[in-house]
Amino acid sequence: KLFEIDKMKVIGAHNRFNLYAAWLVCDSLGFPIEIFKKTLYSFLGVEHRVERLESQSIIFNDAKSTNGLALKTAVTAVSEKYKDIVLIMGGRKRSSDDLPSAAVIKELESRCYKVLCIGEAALDLEKLSDLFINVENLEKAKEYITENAKEKVLLFSPGYPSFDQYKNYIERGRHFKRIFGEL
Repeated sequence: KLFEIDKMKVIGAHNRFNLYAAWLVCDSLGFPIEIFKKTLYSFLGVEHRVERLESQSIIFNDAKSTNGLALKTAVTAVSEKYKDIVLIMGGRKRSSDDLPSAAVIKELESRCYKVLCIGEAALDLEKLSDLFINVENLEKAKEYITENAKEKVLLFSPGYPSFDQYKNYIERGRHFKRIFGEL
């Protein structure tokens, strides 16, 4: 009740929990609430963690997402505020059975317009649902979006490690921003 959540630039329940924890620490140290609010309402988030790109389109970079829980958290956060989400996911599977559960697939089907699959996992992911499309890499994902889903909200939350195409998630996230920053 102390804060106007709709003024926050970061989205999702996980960020509201972080806000509360940060406020408890600051309050216990006697930090002025007005300064905290000013900072809170201007905070854009952490790079590669459901980071909203500066763009005319609504684009989120969650390249840090390297597991199913991170993927689910990002999709839930974005779908709280936006509809018609195009999700880009994929990367290197940890094992042959490293695929989303039926419950996660059902949730993606209810929250996403399309799921574009990249990386080594793409061949297996595309078999899970008609919603999933193998586009191989980020360049081809941009082609698909430009031709088929330009007005949709874009979320890059791979849910898998990056090591099939990138040195780490930071390199993957920066590559995503170079490709999609001007969409």
